[in-house]
Amino acid sequence: SFKTLHPDQSYKIGTKRLQDAADLGVSQLVVACPHCKDQLTDVGARSGVPIEPVHILTLVADAMGLD
Repeated sequence: SFKTLHPDQSYKIGTKRLQDAADLGVSQLVVACPHCKDQLTDVGARSGVPIEPVHILTLVADAMGLD
């Protein structure tokens, strides 16, 4: 994966994405890729940016009452 091959660049990109979302005042960032969710969760924990990545299918399941 990109994270494995380019950890520094991956962290930098992830931090930028989370910070951009935080600047908009959101608390969650919806993602469609499970690898992206894992990456952004890790970046959030390391960087301290308080954004929760949520997979889109989790939102669908919650909306359908399947949680």
